[in-house]
Amino acid sequence: MTLPKSRNSTRRIDLPEHLVSELKRWKLRCPKSELDLVFPNESGRPLSHSNLLSRGLYPALRRAGLRRVRFHDLRHSYASMMFASGADVVRVSRLLGHASPTVTLNVYAHQLPTQHYASVDGLARLVYGDSEVAKAKPATDSVVVPFPSAKTP
Repeated sequence: MTLPKSRNSTRRIDLPEHLVSELKRWKLRCPKSELDLVFPNESGRPLSHSNLLSRGLYPALRRAGLRRVRFHDLRHSYASMMFASGADVVRVSRLLGHASPTVTLNVYAHQLPTQHYASVDGLARLVYGDSEVAKAKPATDSVVVPFPSAKTP
């Protein structure tokens, strides 16, 4: 078994209650070992990377009718879905175990632009009130607004 990359690689993650229940049921059917793994091999040790793919991930993808992906692709899908559900970049960064939100932004910034429209409309509601914003068309595009330079001529 290999150790995590860094001290921050071992972390607590939130899971929906129904998934926790499923994992507990699964674990009861797994071989007992001193490592107390949820997904061990037949002898209770960690699965090898190749067995995990060939006996686990790839057959599951086939049964689900999904294309073949890498584990890292699942990580990117997770991050993208978290952003789509409204999670902020700091939370996603922590869940992914990134050293800082800057790392997350460097990788996933392309996922964010359309989500900022809702925040612009929310800001407009704070400034102008709900009734004025309700009359306006929702933000759907970016506009470049030139600002005067702070330098004096």
